[in-house]
Amino acid sequence: MTNKSKLLDIAERVEAAPGPCRELDAEICAALRIVPGSNADLNQWLVNWGGSFEPVTLGGELRIAAIHPDGKMGTHWKIPIHPTASIDAAASLMPEGRKLTSLIFKTNGKHKGEYEAWLSNGKPGQYILGYHNEPQLAVCAAALRAIAEGME
Repeated sequence: MTNKSKLLDIAERVEAAPGPCRELDAEICAALRIVPGSNADLNQWLVNWGGSFEPVTLGGELRIAAIHPDGKMGTHWKIPIHPTASIDAAASLMPEGRKLTSLIFKTNGKHKGEYEAWLSNGKPGQYILGYHNEPQLAVCAAALRAIAEGME
């Protein structure tokens, strides 16, 4: 599965989730290589890492691990953000140049009873949408789709 298709799959699962989900938070952080702390050396390492990043459970705690190409687990971190639990964390996923232009509660139509998040994609009249009965999950799904849109 490509990174783009993986993000689109996660966005679909976010919209189908019954509510905030730590497992989805871990998958999102792993897919986007979001780890605690930020500095030039760490960011360069994350970009160049040849292995994958996967959610793992260690000592009963859900974490993100760098998996070596040979399948062995390397460095691991706590989950740094919880985009399915917080609208601020969900909004932090939005790619540069994108903004949340509208978050409305639908009272009719196909998505009645759900929030509809509209993210500008930089083109007049075109938006990336996310839906859920919890606003942070609608924003999270739309942000993941916006990131995927920018991938090849």
